[in-house]
Amino acid sequence: MPFNIPSADELAKDILILLAYLLIGAAIKYIDQAYDARKFSTRNALILAFPTALLMGYLIATDPYSTILFLAIILSSALAHKIDNEAFTLLATLAIISPLFFTTQIKIMWLPFTILFLAGLADEYGNQWSDDNLEPKNIKHKQQPTTKVAITFFQYRATTKLTILGLTIASITPITYLLALLLFDTGYETINNISKTQKPRKNKIYLK
Repeated sequence: MPFNIPSADELAKDILILLAYLLIGAAIKYIDQAYDARKFSTRNALILAFPTALLMGYLIATDPYSTILFLAIILSSALAHKIDNEAFTLLATLAIISPLFFTTQIKIMWLPFTILFLAGLADEYGNQWSDDNLEPKNIKHKQQPTTKVAITFFQYRATTKLTILGLTIASITPITYLLALLLFDTGYETINNISKTQKPRKNKIYLK
């Protein structure tokens, strides 16, 4: 895998992409915890869905590697029924539609997109399986070491990360997107850890 020294413009673009993925990961987890765990304001989550979707839409429109990554994430999440609240529905819909405001033509690299989509689908179903196995009624029973490894693997949706690593090694995707996906997870896990310090909102007036 040859290494090319990026120009100043390319380096600036890469830094902005990395920052964007970090923010998108954080925003998605905020929305998730607002609706599923009632740790944050659903009103704020719904508002946050707008700029997050527009940022994703802009990257889908202007960056071919983000195109395949985000489309794979959105479609695999939809098929796995993970788009399960109004903010995620808004985010996914706007992220799919908004690229049309930025460009008239979106090029999709079909082979890596298909590979990433299948990896994302495996991660989403595997993540649900791991969540089910972490339910109190299930963890009372002794779990095999291989099961514990698989639970951890899917809790962090590692299939997609290993797939991006493979595509990077094969020189299909630049290393920037492996780093971007890791930063996406960094933002995601940072908000997840913050949410653990918050008490769930006790009633439906957790819009505020």
